Amino acid sequence: MNRKLATAVLLVLGSAVGCATSPSVHVARGRVLSTSAGARAIVTGPTTVHAYAAFAGGEVYSTRVTTGTDADCAHTRQGGAAVRLPADKVISVTVAAGETACLRTEARGGYELLWHALAQQPTPHMVADATYPRAR
Repeated sequence: MNRKLATAVLLVLGSAVGCATSPSVHVARGRVLSTSAGARAIVTGPTTVHAYAAFAGGEVYSTRVTTGTDADCAHTRQGGAAVRLPADKVISVTVAAGETACLRTEARGGYELLWHALAQQPTPHMVADATYPRAR
């Protein structure tokens, strides 16, 4: 009986501890697999993307959202502002609202990008500003 009670208590405590460490923001994650050179969509903003690739040869850039698919990335002019992906390092890219983060690769073989994105909270806007007279 004591063993069952102890097991139940540990199970409840373990569950409570696990819940206490859950993230309070929405986290999306995924991977982009590329078998040829080109551009592929990663995620739409507003968000902050942490991206990792085991090998160099890719870059992350953002473009205006039209369809939210790879087509948005394919029509972007080459040579825009982009962040090169170094081998075996994590980079952080902020994607504004109304934009899509894209991966551009020049690799002829396979390329894999692992990523996760943290949804950004909307920036608070001041609705009213009240000034009270000072007491004399």
